[in-house]
Amino acid sequence: SACLVGSEMCIRDRYSGFSNSGEYGSSNHRSSKALILVKNSKAVENKCHINGSTISYRAPLRRLAFEYDCVQDSLLNIYDTPSLKEDIINTERPVYSGHISKSINEKIQIDLKTGLEKSFVIEMRPVQVKGLQSGCETAQLTFCELGEDDKVKIRRQCVLYKGKAFEVQNVFGLSENPKDSSAPDTSNKHELCVICLTNQREAILLPCRHACLCLDCSQTLFENVQDCPICRSNVYSVVKIDSKK
Repeated sequence: SACLVGSEMCIRDRYSGFSNSGEYGSSNHRSSKALILVKNSKAVENKCHINGSTISYRAPLRRLAFEYDCVQDSLLNIYDTPSLKEDIINTERPVYSGHISKSINEKIQIDLKTGLEKSFVIEMRPVQVKGLQSGCETAQLTFCELGEDDKVKIRRQCVLYKGKAFEVQNVFGLSENPKDSSAPDTSNKHELCVICLTNQREAILLPCRHACLCLDCSQTLFENVQDCPICRSNVYSVVKIDSKK
């Protein structure tokens, strides 16, 4: 799992050409929201991830269960709190703390000593490795809410990196094992741009989060309809991704 952090961008008003700020233009057209093209992005490696759809809680047994991916041994903390703020890990005491071993698609089941209330937070962070540069570690927070029949709803999921929180969102259309864009494999059309059917997918469209275009076709999108070719929703931003990672 990874978060994308923009490092270089230009902003173009949808009807008024280029703009030096993120403010909306003064056009009288139906929509004048600025389009943001993120030319470069940084992939922040998230070494711990909880599959939110697998979280379950059985109140009578005080049993919490979920599936996770960890590429490094990690710490697990559970906070019984309704807060949606990431600083709760510094201000509140967890009701459960433990270690989990590195594994992929691993199921874990925890029997808590005390029951959880309406809302709770699960924190996962890699065990600090000796020699790791300070400030480079990450942590994932999953904010949960109990519904009817002990069903768990994900209120928020974010990754903490260098003191900042980055929201975790699904990206639709990327292969789990993308290939080098310099040698596209036309035998797998699901990895190719849906417009030219030649180049690798290299751009994420926001806010719909469809990864369906190469960079050349995404630039054409800016100059024409500015709609996602998959869902037809308006595109306000394009993020360049590294298909080699």
